[in-house]
Order: sequence, then structure tokens, then C-alpha cells
Amino acid sequence: MQAYAMKTVIYTRTECPWCESLKKLCQDIGMPFEERNVSTNAAYLMEFKERMWGSTTTPALFFEWGSPVPHDESAF
Repeated sequence: MQAYAMKTVIYTRTECPWCESLKKLCQDIGMPFEERNVSTNAAYLMEFKERMWGSTTTPALFFEWGSPVPHDESAF
């Protein structure tokens, strides 16, 4: 069985109260995340529109699966 690393990504906008609330919630429950501010980064905005089929409503929360994580199968 292969295990994979998961990354949490939050797309935000500058001065968005809902974005701040979501980031605070993630921090409060100890969930690490990467913030991608679509107001200050044009590449993030293009990526966000593509992922959201053209919508620009923030915040948006995505879970991304990363590279396989080495593990000891004998532990299972």
C-alpha cells in the first residue's frame, strides 16, 4: 500500500474577512496550509480560475496529493 503526502491549499484575496476566518480555523485546529493570494499573484489567479471553472469566489480550499511518502510496511 502506498501512502501519499497531502497538502492543503487555500486561495484567498486581500482584505477578505471569510478568507481570514478560514485561515484562523485551520490554524486553530492545527491544519497546516499554503495560502495563495489571488489579489497579489497573477499566476495564482489564473490557476485558481482554471481550478474553479472561471469562478473567482474566495476563499477556496483544496487538498492536493503529493509525492509518495516512504513508510515501513511491516508496521501495518
